[in-house]
Amino acid sequence: TSVIPYKKFKIVKLEGNTMQIYYHRNRVLYRVAITFIILNLALLQQACQKEKIQTLYTFQPRTWYEDKMSADALISPDGIHLVITNEYEITIFNLETQKLKKLSRELNIEWAWAAHWESNGDVVVFQSVTNDKANPQAYDLKKNKKIDPKGHILNALRDNSKDDNKIAYNGRQGIWLKDKSQNVTELMAPDVQSLALALSPNEEEIAFLIHDEPGFMTLKGCDIESKTIRVIKDKLDATYQAQRICYTSDGGHILISLASDIPPALEKKHKPNTDRNLKIYALSTTTGALILLVDQKGDNHIVGLRDNRLLWRNFSTSMKTGIFPADGGEIRPLLGEQTSLAYWHPEGNKISVMFGEWHLADWALNWDLGVVHVDSTGVPTSKLSPEITGFH
Repeated sequence: TSVIPYKKFKIVKLEGNTMQIYYHRNRVLYRVAITFIILNLALLQQACQKEKIQTLYTFQPRTWYEDKMSADALISPDGIHLVITNEYEITIFNLETQKLKKLSRELNIEWAWAAHWESNGDVVVFQSVTNDKANPQAYDLKKNKKIDPKGHILNALRDNSKDDNKIAYNGRQGIWLKDKSQNVTELMAPDVQSLALALSPNEEEIAFLIHDEPGFMTLKGCDIESKTIRVIKDKLDATYQAQRICYTSDGGHILISLASDIPPALEKKHKPNTDRNLKIYALSTTTGALILLVDQKGDNHIVGLRDNRLLWRNFSTSMKTGIFPADGGEIRPLLGEQTSLAYWHPEGNKISVMFGEWHLADWALNWDLGVVHVDSTGVPTSKLSPEITGFH
């Protein structure tokens, strides 16, 4: 909240989605949904346009932007479970029974993250902190108990083969491949720290996403046998944050989240109210051509494929500013736009706000500063005027 100099009114955030308005101070409403859609691999775009979307699970994180970074979901290799990391809690969601298991709470663990699957989905491995010390954890879902985490790869940025014998992962010195059947671990791409990686269905290539030029990403492929690296597609308009990519079952496409299919000029990314939401595309592994699959409002993140069905995570926010008398009364919306962090001018005749959509694709450029003039009762007398925008 911010108090007007004359102490008549306070500013609060009004939060909500299309269904309901929430009046909670110092909070932003985040709505994250895990959704399902059929992928007809012969007609990718048509399938995603026609297939009915099924929402599996919706949750509303309680805290600030950290949830934007930490909320994640990963499908198990056997396609039965999702492991969801949110607010440093690990939750298991059964796709068949639609039941939730609050794993970290059951284990009395307060801080848990970087969850991933092993043993074809029987075991979930994750990092935790107990008594201010890192404490790796492993849990066997079939045995319903904790097991020794020794020997498990404690890195969430990874991808398993379907039979779980091979694991590609980010590690020290580069990208590695572990072959359980041969008990061999090899360095495949030295000096590479990727933002995403995926193992091809035929286990012949590791695709990985890197940031190698200002403003854009490059998707590369490492041949497992020869360890040669090729460029699959450069100048991708992807997020600066780690994300999940995956191959389609025939290996012909890689599913990836991008803000756009055509690389924009860097200055365009800085303009207020530009559509920079992450959409999901199918990228041809041979030609680099992109097919738009998912364009829901908000940021769309890939979870994985299950029986030719695409699961993705949709993240949307609602941030609004309102005014009410300091001695009580109704909250009156100040602006209808996405606004937050409001402050009164010392003279009490205008209010500054941060405005704009939350853009994960442009992490440091997601908000701009605007000013609205108000009368003595806090009623706006002007439209929102941008003051500081673009690169800053």
